[in-house]
Amino acid sequence: MERRTIVIIVVAAMVIGLGYFTYSRYGAQRQETMPEVAVGEEEEIIPVVSASGTVIPAKWARLSFKISGRVEELAVGVGDEVAAGQLLARLDAAELEHALAQAEASLALARANLAQVKAG
Repeated sequence: MERRTIVIIVVAAMVIGLGYFTYSRYGAQRQETMPEVAVGEEEEIIPVVSASGTVIPAKWARLSFKISGRVEELAVGVGDEVAAGQLLARLDAAELEHALAQAEASLALARANLAQVKAG
């Protein structure tokens, strides 16, 4: 045989031997390792947004009473949603009752004076 043919056969044998050695050492390891598999479950995703800022109401309203007095009770708090006609605050009625009693006394006195003038 020619020298060239012998070299080709020896090189081919070395390549085959090296390929077999590499496959038996590393290829077998790859086949043994199986990836972990999990079954996916369907769940509801609730989006959460975190932000900072200033909240401004859609409408502002200036409130006032028809008469002056001391506030006895607040029926709603800051940030509560209210509806038209809803009670917001109650005034102290003691001062109003006192003013009513004075007005009734003045009326009674005026009626008595009127009756006296008519009588003569």
